[in-house]
Amino acid sequence: MEQKKIKRRIQAYLWEFLVGLLEDEECAPFINWTNKFEKEFVVADPDEVASLWGLLKNRPKMNKTKLRRAIRQYYKRDLIMKVKGRVGVYKFLHLPYDPIGLEECNPKQEFYFDENCVSPSYEETTHDDEAVSP
Repeated sequence: MEQKKIKRRIQAYLWEFLVGLLEDEECAPFINWTNKFEKEFVVADPDEVASLWGLLKNRPKMNKTKLRRAIRQYYKRDLIMKVKGRVGVYKFLHLPYDPIGLEECNPKQEFYFDENCVSPSYEETTHDDEAVSP
C-alpha cells in the first residue's frame, strides 16, 4: 500500500497557555489566581507572560501591549473579560472546554504546559493502511 503523509499544525491558544501558567506554581510571581472559584486571575508581570507567549508562538518581538491586544480579542467571544477597577485582573467566562476542572474547581486536576514546545510546529506522520481523518 502507498504511504500517506499528513502535515498537521499543532496550535496553542492563548487562553490554554494562560490556564497552563496559572496552574504552574513556578509561574506564580507573574500570573496567579485571585479567585479560582470565580476563575479570576491577575497578570502581575505582563512582560514575562508576553515573553513566554512569544517563545511559544515563535514571536520574539511579543510584548505586553501585543499580549493585551490578544487577550482583548477574547472579549468579543465571551471567553475572557477585564475586571473593572483592577489593574491586570481578568476573568474566564466561557471556555471551549474545561482543561483543568475549573467548572468543578477541583484543585487535584492539573494542566501541564510542555516547556519543550517553544513554537507551533508541524508533525509529520506516516500511516500505513490507516484511515485518514481531516
